[in-house]
Amino acid sequence: IQLTWKSGQVYRYSLSDFSLQKTQNIQGEGWGMTHNGQSLITSNGSAQLSFRDPQSLAEQSTLNVSYLGRPLKNLNELEWVNGCILANIWQSQFIAIIEPSNGQTTGLIDLQRIIAHEQKTGTSEVANGIAWHAENQRLLITGKYWQRIYEIELIQKPAPK
Repeated sequence: IQLTWKSGQVYRYSLSDFSLQKTQNIQGEGWGMTHNGQSLITSNGSAQLSFRDPQSLAEQSTLNVSYLGRPLKNLNELEWVNGCILANIWQSQFIAIIEPSNGQTTGLIDLQRIIAHEQKTGTSEVANGIAWHAENQRLLITGKYWQRIYEIELIQKPAPK
């Protein structure tokens, strides 16, 4: 399934040969999409995610995302990882870790060092790609015009004492 940015078109392809099977529409912009096994989850650049019927694309519910009690806007590329939603925060160095039951951001993944490394090339732009490799429990990260895809392992920092 492919979601377009401005036109609101959704393209469905065959897995066997990637031929276009169906075109559908949603209201508004399409910034990112993932699924939780029951619903498609889409972002439109706001602080709100939409849960959609996987076949009709009808909106089933919405989730307001916040960080430290404030709306977290510019939610872009999405990925479902171990029961949480990861969302690239457009034009920032962070990926938000979102609790899908209440929209609270429970953590941030800081990509500052990776972004700085990529920007040394002079042609790269913002971080903009997230994929989960479940078998290896690793996150794949890339960006606009990046020369590389980075595989990172998520670890939890201990709380300060």
